[in-house]
This record gives sequence, structure tokens and C-alpha cells, in this order.
Amino acid sequence: MIIPTTLLILFGTTLQVSHIPASFAASVTTCRLEFDKGVREVYPDYGLITGEQFIAQYDKSSCSVISSQAHEASSCDGVTTPCSDEATSVIRINDTTLHYCYTDNMAPKPMTATLLPDGTYSYTSGGLGVVCLNDASKHSFVSLNQTDQILYVATDAKSQSSPWLNYYYLSDQRSLSHVERDGSVQNVLGMFTRGDFLYTVYQVNNNKKTNRITRSCKNERTSGTEILTYTYTDVKCTDNIDGQDVTLNRILAVEYSVSQDKLYVLTTQDPVSSSAVYVCAFDITQDIDNTFDTTQYYSKDEKGNTIKTNQVKLDCSKSRNFAVLSKGVDPVTTSSVVLRTQSTNLFAFSTYESAGNLLFYLISQDTLYVYDTRSPAAKGRLLSEMVLKETPRTMSIANDTIYLTSDTSATMIPTTWCSYYGQDPVSCVGAMDPSCSYSKEHNNCVPTNQCTESEDCVQDLDAGSFSTLFPTEYTFLAPGSVCIHDMFFADVTYTYFPNSSYVTTTSYRDCVDRPSTTAPVINRAPALTTLEIALLVVVGVSVAGCVVLGTHFYICRGKARQRQDGPSPDCRQNSYLP
Repeated sequence: MIIPTTLLILFGTTLQVSHIPASFAASVTTCRLEFDKGVREVYPDYGLITGEQFIAQYDKSSCSVISSQAHEASSCDGVTTPCSDEATSVIRINDTTLHYCYTDNMAPKPMTATLLPDGTYSYTSGGLGVVCLNDASKHSFVSLNQTDQILYVATDAKSQSSPWLNYYYLSDQRSLSHVERDGSVQNVLGMFTRGDFLYTVYQVNNNKKTNRITRSCKNERTSGTEILTYTYTDVKCTDNIDGQDVTLNRILAVEYSVSQDKLYVLTTQDPVSSSAVYVCAFDITQDIDNTFDTTQYYSKDEKGNTIKTNQVKLDCSKSRNFAVLSKGVDPVTTSSVVLRTQSTNLFAFSTYESAGNLLFYLISQDTLYVYDTRSPAAKGRLLSEMVLKETPRTMSIANDTIYLTSDTSATMIPTTWCSYYGQDPVSCVGAMDPSCSYSKEHNNCVPTNQCTESEDCVQDLDAGSFSTLFPTEYTFLAPGSVCIHDMFFADVTYTYFPNSSYVTTTSYRDCVDRPSTTAPVINRAPALTTLEIALLVVVGVSVAGCVVLGTHFYICRGKARQRQDGPSPDCRQNSYLP
């Protein structure tokens, strides 16, 4: 059963409602789709959700599933032992054709989805078996080089003799592969193309867990079956902690930023459960390519002894009959730590650019954090956090939307939560959130990318100084929208002073007189009045210091916003309503 849900965000406060503007609420449409089977991943570019024995096409605007296909002939049906049958490895070959697989208890079944004129997919058996995984529990990545029509598949190797990186040429259906001979690939972390090269990051078990990065030509010019330009070396990030240089030796996740031309790495130390998590940045040209181009490589002399040898810079335009030296001597190293967290249980992250600023969204088992890294010296500043009542499996960001999956649901949340600050200019400016600006024209906090020149939007990302932006008193009217006791409307005028203090003046209109202006609007939703907020607090809908998103998410602020080690105990404790 699939249940789309529109969640109402209520911006509650404590009983001190006089300390906030007349409106501090907004309705934000958040799409949540629930499934009977386990959810694996969301593919925003394709509009698809995969999971246990199903693949579904969704429409975010209507929050609905518009086509789906179930793997009814699963070999896992009736099996009591652990059995995997998930839709995996979704890849779009052209404008109308998608390929994917069902793992089906270690006997993968390739499938094809064809886009129909009405915008839905039809699903048929058969397709590209090369993208299929024997074991869905393995980490894997599938990518398509559109220009050269080459499909790349990287997956954890079943054994040290198994190929883990494969090229598949769609034009003539030939395949190239690489077998790791220096340990077994246990955890593929990421794969991306840039310029002439394909890069992968993975962990290898060679009596110790080592992080590695590979570089090979993305279009191999060979008639053989082996990837001849495959090169690799160790990759590590170092930091100075309490005056000592420390190597962060456990990579948890990676993401390549095209706009920044950097590889960002979520990393920590062993043991993972007791070590804080960091984000390091590798410059592709200076840190990665320069290492591969200048390092020596290990080889054998005529007596079979291991020696170090210089190697000519790799030229991907040349045809080859022999493999280059593959193992580099020097590791790819960086000491560029862009974010230090106090959390020990983060496991995934995504980057998001807002008004020219790079933000980091990170998830743990129960919280989504948003960090700003504008100040290199600060090593990250916590902007906001959302408490999750469901344990997330994956997270990605695309089209200004956060995509979260849990065991049985996929949820889509806007990346900006500016309406949380409502009409309060002090909180909006003080948040120093690049995603949010205060609109003097509309008298509320709005997404920066929605500001127009006529709106006179303001923000102070350096100091969050209200007095700098409002050197004189600032006044706006919040007209009442509810007829109190069927007798009158209560209109509240707010006057803010440069020192951030403010006064309110309440006036009343008979209910027969409609408001002279429309109700204040925040993100296209009517705002709540002070009375309405008080009523919400009385009936227990509001949560101290938190925004309630339906029954599944909470956004915390106040004390939590000023702490670098997570939400305050009060915020977290009060988040979980019965």
C-alpha cells in the first residue's frame, strides 16, 4: 500500500508567546510515500524509487505513485533464511530506456523500463545483465558516460580473484574489467568521471582496512579485456587535534562536487563508534591528479625484487596493448578539514549550494544536521538540525529537495526552512543562514534564491547583526485573520529597535469589517495569529524549541542552534510526543 501524505509544519514556542511575532507558523508541503516492502533508494533524476521486490515511478508535485512493477516471481517468497531481492543498479541509457535488476536470492534478473508517451513506464523482463549485482548488500555504483556510451559498474568483490570494476561499451557490447590483486575490495564508496578520467574510492582488506583511490582513462583504447590504465594509491586525510597530527583512517562516504571541483570525504578514526566525524576536501587537480602524475610506481626488477620507478604521465588519447604500472608510492593526502562535528554516529552526507555558499547536510540514526562552512577557521557552524523519528537508510539532495529513505518510506523535504523564522527579523538575520534572507517588502523570512530586487532582502552572514541592517526602527503590521468570539479581529503592529528589542501595539476591528490587507503570507500559507499560537501551545501541539513536521520530523532551534554538539537535552527530550 502506498500512502502519500501532506505534512503540516507548526512553528511552536513555549508559553511565552509574547516574545515572538504575531505569526510564527507556515504550511510546507512535504511528500511522504509509504510502502509495504522495504525501500532501498530514490533516483530523483529518473523519478523512481527502488525497494524490496518493487520499483515505483513517483510524481513529487502530486505526491503520488504513477506506475510501479513488483517482482512477483521472486525466489525469496516463502524463504525463512536471509534472502535478498531488491531492485538495484538503475541506469538510464537514453531518453526512453532504463535498465535495472532484481537481485533475487543471488540469481539476478535484469529488467527494462521503457518510457511511454503518457510519461509512465512499462516494465519488461530482460535487459543489461552487466549491471546486475549478485548481492544487494554489497556497495555498488553504476554510471554512464553519455559521450562515449560506456557503462561503468563498481561493486564489492566476492573474492580477491573477482573483478570489481567493469567497463561496458554499449556500441559493440565489449567489456573490460579489473581484478584487485593487492587485497580484496570490501567497500566501494564512490565513483565519478572528470575530464579524461574515471575515479573510484574504496576500502580494501589487506590485513588492515586501507582507503584507496583509483584513476583510469574513462575511455580505454584497447582491444583486450583488461583496463590497462588502472592506477591506484592510498588516500588519507590528516588533522591537528589537541596539538597532535592525527590520520583520519576510516572513510564513511564521499561526494564529488562539480562546481567546487573537489572530492569531499566523510571520515573518522577507528573505532568509529567513539570518534568524532569530520569532512575533508581533496582538490582534484592539486591533491589527486598531481599525485598520480608525479609519484613513482612500484614495479619488479629482473630479479623479481620490488623497486620504485618513474612513469610517464598518463595520456588517454593513446591506444595501448600493455598495462601501465598501477600501484603508486605516494598517497593522496590532504589536511584540508572543512568541517569538524562532535557527532560520532554520522554515516552519510550531501552538499547543497545556496546563494553561492556550500552547505553540508549530514545524517545520523536520528538527526539531520545542516552545517555552513563559510569560515575556514571555524571548521563548520551548525545552522539547524531536524530530529528524525524514523531511522534513515539513505539521503540525497537534488532540485532543492532532500530525499530520505527509511525501511518502509521515502520522504521529500525542502532544503530551506526559512519559514521557521516567520516574520521575526531578529531570528532570521541572527541565524546567518545563507539560504534565508529577510524580505522587507513582505515582512518575513524567505529563501534567498526566491528574493527579487524589488523585495529589498537583507542578511548578514558575517555577524548576524540586526542593528547593521536595521539602523532605525522597523515596523510592520500583522492583521488578524480570526474573528475572536465572533466579534472582532486583533491586528498587531510590531516595532523593532536596533538593539533587537521590540514593542507591540494591538488594535481591534469589528468582524463586519474585513481586513484592509490580506493575512500575512509565509511561503504561500496563511500565518497563525498570536492567539492561534497560544491555542496550539495549550493543546500540546507545540514542542519546546522545535518545529513539528507531521509526526516524523522536528526542527530544533534556540539553545540547540547555539550548540556545536547537537540539540539541547530539552529539545531532544520534548521532540518525541506520544
